[in-house]
Order: sequence, then structure tokens, then C-alpha cells
Amino acid sequence: MHVGRLTPWYFYGYNTFTDSETDAFTSEMFSGSVALPEGGGNESKPGAAIQYFIDESFYISSVLTNTEDESSDFNFNVYNKDAYFVGTELGYVSHRNRLNSRLSLGLHTAKKKQANGLREKGYGFNLMYEQELTPKGYSPYMGTFAQYIYSDEEIAIATQQLSSGINVKHPFNRRGDAFGWGTGAVRPTDKTVTDEYFSETYYRVQMTQNLQWSFDLQLYVQPSYSTKKVAPVVSIRLLFSF
Repeated sequence: MHVGRLTPWYFYGYNTFTDSETDAFTSEMFSGSVALPEGGGNESKPGAAIQYFIDESFYISSVLTNTEDESSDFNFNVYNKDAYFVGTELGYVSHRNRLNSRLSLGLHTAKKKQANGLREKGYGFNLMYEQELTPKGYSPYMGTFAQYIYSDEEIAIATQQLSSGINVKHPFNRRGDAFGWGTGAVRPTDKTVTDEYFSETYYRVQMTQNLQWSFDLQLYVQPSYSTKKVAPVVSIRLLFSF
């Protein structure tokens, strides 16, 4: 059980195969769609969450967050009746043939400020399927996922999103390295703009025990709020840890 500042994404529809480089791919549009804080898994908000494993196969998790409080602030106002997100997820984990798979269903409701200044409540759901392709401890360790999200337009910048991808850790027998690729489609709430298609790939190199280098390439085809046909985004990150 967690109370205080928490990361909502880890308690609702969390994709265990993603790495830090692909957090944005799997959660950014999703977090906007259901009025979670921008950045999804990368930010914390005042909230309360509980995750309970009923047995080795079934679990349930719930989260309540105040979506309008500033990230990394010292305000611990967990509940805001005018700006909240409540999500509950029921999941099943299979352990067949040393390869885990996970199927989860999440239901959520949120309240969000509209363009006219009024606040309206909406609902939605999230379906997630994950499958290990190699057992844990094996090199390379591989997994794949597929996800579908729906949210009412009152709480959404995108009412629907479908995404899938693959993640590989320790490729080429290099411990610490990782590779990920994913693709998906988004249907915006604004019916005057086009559907958006996106793809992302990254590679992370473990240069030393304390230093990581990551290259990330995102491609947005028919970006909904742009006149461009294709919009590329490139990022490079160096992470040094003690």
C-alpha cells in the first residue's frame, strides 16, 4: 500500500516489458487520454494506491490521484473532487512452460476541466496482454505486448489507442544493453483532425557499470495537430549513476 506522492502508471495498466526509454511510448498518449499527469510513468502525483496478489496468478490494483497538483511539490492533497483519476485493474499471470504471460483489464474514471471552463466526468478501460518469449535469467531476455485503451472524450485528448511492441534485454550477450520497438495508432478526441500513427525504437548501451548511453527515434505519421506528413523525433541520453 502506498500513500503520498506516487507514480500512477505503476498501479494501472503498467507494461512490465517496457524500459525507461519506452515509458513515453506506452504511457504518454495513454496518460493524456485518461487525465493522468503528463508524462505517465515519469512523474509522481499526490495519491494513494494498493496492489494485492490474491494468489500466484491473480492480482488487483487500484490508484487514486490528484491530477492537478504539481509534480515534485510538497503538497500531499491526495483527493481533489474537481480533478481526479481513479483506476482499478484486475490481472491474471500464467506461469506455463517457464514463460510468464499476463492479461489485465483496467477500468477508470476521471474528472477534467473542459475548454468551456466546466468540469466533466468520464469513463474508460484498458486491455493489456504481455508474453515472455524467453525465460527470466536467459540472455537475451525478450517479451512482447499489445494494448488497447478507450476513454470518453470528456477526459481524453485521444479516445482510442492501439499499440504493440517488443523489448529485448541483454542482446548480443551484453548485460545491461536493451533494445525496444513499438508501433501504434491513436484516434484523437477532436474529430476535425486525422488519426495519428506512430513508431518508436531505441537502443541502450551499458558503457560502464555506472554509465548508460541511449538513442531513441520516434516517427509520427499524419500527426494529428500538425500539417506535416511525417514528424521524426530523435533523442540521446547519458545516464550516470553512483
